[in-house]
Amino acid sequence: MSTKILHLHVNIGVDTASGQTLIDRAATVATMAPLSSLYTTNPTFKQILDEFIVSATTLATAEKKVSEFEAQLTQARSDRDLAKKACRDCHGAAVKQVEKHSATAADVAGAGFLLQDVRPQGLLPPSGILARFDPGKDVINVHVQYAVRSVRRCVIEISPDPISEASWTRLEGNGVRRTLSGYAAGTWWIRAATTAAKEHSEWFGPVAVVVR
Repeated sequence: MSTKILHLHVNIGVDTASGQTLIDRAATVATMAPLSSLYTTNPTFKQILDEFIVSATTLATAEKKVSEFEAQLTQARSDRDLAKKACRDCHGAAVKQVEKHSATAADVAGAGFLLQDVRPQGLLPPSGILARFDPGKDVINVHVQYAVRSVRRCVIEISPDPISEASWTRLEGNGVRRTLSGYAAGTWWIRAATTAAKEHSEWFGPVAVVVR
């Protein structure tokens, strides 16, 4: 004799773990439910279970369509990657021909390519500026940073309000570390550029430092 349990609960988690588990549950219900007395004697019970079974059929169709599209997408990406490699190989061969037969920048442009702007390594711009005010010594410590450690020469300019080129004052020296004194309280702006002979790179900055 079976014991009647009040407040029965169906294990929902195992059924709703994925689309496939819902589909599998509906298949089991479609097989088992028609054998139960509730299904055969309770029209509302039967209708709701039938709706679940039909909805799972729709879900199965949708899941199949997604799987097919995902397979197509995987193949399309593989085809794209192969095409990209082939195009890069052809591009490399074309570049060699252009470089071999070009004597001027106009020859490169005439073939439809862009001339590489080659800068000496010494003219690479700084990668960062650390500027901090030391209230104990009443000085501004500046460190111009580079991704390339071999760079050791730079120009530094400072401005109280960088609204125009005329507002900048160039500091003496060319070291990447400077200690600045004598600046009034307020916000000062600092920028730096790599220097070589009479040329300098593009400016990095400005960055702000507050003197108190």
